[in-house]
Amino acid sequence: MKHELVLMEFSELEALTPRALSILNSSDAVMTTQPDDLDVKELFKKLLAAYKADQEAPAKERRKYENLLETVIYFVGEDDFERCTKPIEIKPKAA
Repeated sequence: MKHELVLMEFSELEALTPRALSILNSSDAVMTTQPDDLDVKELFKKLLAAYKADQEAPAKERRKYENLLETVIYFVGEDDFERCTKPIEIKPKAA
């Protein structure tokens, strides 16, 4: 199943666990927080290495992450991320 936009904590994204890789692979876009010390280049090097390892695996195991490099990653501040994860308060119309 393909997801459009997924919100993910940066710590989960940075760890590149099989779960995080699966979410990235099956999503059009991922929104995450942007830590002050973020090295975007290093993160994308890790993603590329995971993609290459997947492509070089034996034929039966290959291509679990064929869409991994197509996912857009949006980095936002903590306040914006928190605002996006909270439900919107709905106020009833006055009669």
